[in-house]
Amino acid sequence: MTERASLRSLQRRSGIAARLHLPTGVRSEDPPITAVCEDSREVRAGALFCCMPGSSSDGHDFAAAAAVAGAAALVTERALPVNLPQLVVPEVRAAVGPLALAGAGSPQEHLQMAGVTGTNGKTTVTHLLSSILEAAGRRCVAIGTLSGSLTTPRATELAGRLASARVAGAGAAVLEVSSHGLSQKRVEGLRFAAAAFTNLSPEHLDYHGDMESYYRAKRSLFSAARTSLPVVCIDDRWGRRLAAELTGEVRRCSQDDAEVLEVAARFSRFRWHGVEVTLPLGGALNISNAVVAATLAEALGTSAAEIAEGLRRAPRLPGRFEVVTESPAVVIVDFAHSPAALEQLLRAGRN
Repeated sequence: MTERASLRSLQRRSGIAARLHLPTGVRSEDPPITAVCEDSREVRAGALFCCMPGSSSDGHDFAAAAAVAGAAALVTERALPVNLPQLVVPEVRAAVGPLALAGAGSPQEHLQMAGVTGTNGKTTVTHLLSSILEAAGRRCVAIGTLSGSLTTPRATELAGRLASARVAGAGAAVLEVSSHGLSQKRVEGLRFAAAAFTNLSPEHLDYHGDMESYYRAKRSLFSAARTSLPVVCIDDRWGRRLAAELTGEVRRCSQDDAEVLEVAARFSRFRWHGVEVTLPLGGALNISNAVVAATLAEALGTSAAEIAEGLRRAPRLPGRFEVVTESPAVVIVDFAHSPAALEQLLRAGRN
């Protein structure tokens, strides 16, 4: 928590719909709140514990333990026989993000938010965009696979990281938004100035069940309530479908937008919107990633010259077409693990 808050003020600032339940004997109906927690093991004195149902356990079963640990109040989906004030909501999972963000001082309202989703390319596009925004003079934080244990952090952790970025002087945040993160409502309460779709191919079907459900999870990022300006790569059928289904303005992009000048193991050169770009990343797949990042940056108001400079400064990322040596043979480390990503990687390596 970065701001002092009581239970009712936190609810009011978060905008969630809730009914206050007060078990007999509760001393205060509006206790001060020191933290918003979704894991009972993290509860400390004054915490608001969110009783979130999960696939293997139900947070409601840990409410009594949270009370013993010092919780000041609960967020529940039903009234519980625990002697604490309770905000009863339709879905706890959807309430955690808005409550955590409100408790963190609503940092998202002070940051230009951008999101990236898709099966492959999220990490690279996120870091390329961050480099572009930095080159344009906007201090930026990138949140995703390389900065934590989850691609999209839990809602409470995400709120804290956005708050820390704001305190550190950031003016923008670029977030990898995974299908799990969307399905599990980790980004509830956030609104993105722009968000990009890279591609879709079979992955996480053990979780989503089928490609249609996987697609719909990704598509949910682009609802009018969540994203102001969608950027969609139309190089696969899922991107073309998404671009056709969305209403309002949609920025379409394709690898064909780049006139390829040279592709090597450690760098590539191409022309985009009349500007020559030198990218310190090899492989044709990274030209595609750069086009998505460039189009997303353009949607955020960045000039072509700033985009070219940001791409020129882009960092080499571990496990993303990472060249270890070129002699006596070219050795590349890449974390590709889906069929489509492996196919792209092998094609890029052979070329």
